[in-house]
Amino acid sequence: MSVKKNTKGEDEMSRVIYRTRPFSPYAKYSKYWNEYIQEGDEIIKYVYNKVKFPDRELRNEIYSDEKQRWTIGDINLPDWLYRFVVADDLSDNGKKIVKQWRLEKYSSELNNYKEKGYFIDEEKKIVITDREILMFREDSEVPYWDRITSLVKNAYNRVRITPKMMELVKKDFETQTVDYKTLCEMAEQNRKKNEEKEKEILAKQQELQKKKDYEVAIQLFLRLQKNLVNIKTQLSEEGRKEVDALLDLIDDSEVCRANYDILHQSGVEIILKEKSKRG
Repeated sequence: MSVKKNTKGEDEMSRVIYRTRPFSPYAKYSKYWNEYIQEGDEIIKYVYNKVKFPDRELRNEIYSDEKQRWTIGDINLPDWLYRFVVADDLSDNGKKIVKQWRLEKYSSELNNYKEKGYFIDEEKKIVITDREILMFREDSEVPYWDRITSLVKNAYNRVRITPKMMELVKKDFETQTVDYKTLCEMAEQNRKKNEEKEKEILAKQQELQKKKDYEVAIQLFLRLQKNLVNIKTQLSEEGRKEVDALLDLIDDSEVCRANYDILHQSGVEIILKEKSKRG
């Protein structure tokens, strides 16, 4: 998506609303596809051509050419493009035109879903297919089919869509157990529950790590004490006094890795000082 200035100097959004699959009508090194760009109330069709040059250092080049341009409401604008128009980018008049088109199409789209045998709740404007749940949002400034599959998965606390789950959702709509508001409430409750569960898991993991760190620190403390006792006899009287003081400090210190590092460094300094005296 990009931003450009219109003729009035105002910011205007430019975005791809539909892109066809690449195809190779002439040669395997040349691919074509179409992109439909929306700029406010205008829809522009571009043809793209990607060419590979095996014998060149620059292997790929892409060319584009504007083929057609329409304004919302233009009788020549392909009917199917109205499905992909982004309402937020339209003028007030553009929104009215698209709203009217989508309301008129709603009935035919609903009949199409009926012919395919999908579950339909006409009162709630819900359609349940094999893999997704759709809701016609007539309450929006510009009506549209809202894919609420993710919301339903969250409401039922599921990760994947399965036939069993879809049957359960259909049954709940048929018995009026759920509606859009209920789904939102269920999804929010599950979100909070999952957050609490994640916090509990994290707290347990932190507790286990803390216990593990404590056990490691104890072993380090014991080893440091043992090493100091063993080396004490090899030191001068002054060195032995310093070691005794350090051993007392070890006994009084809280067992943790940070304290061990400090105490260990003190022991190293005592030994290095002894070596420097003898050197």
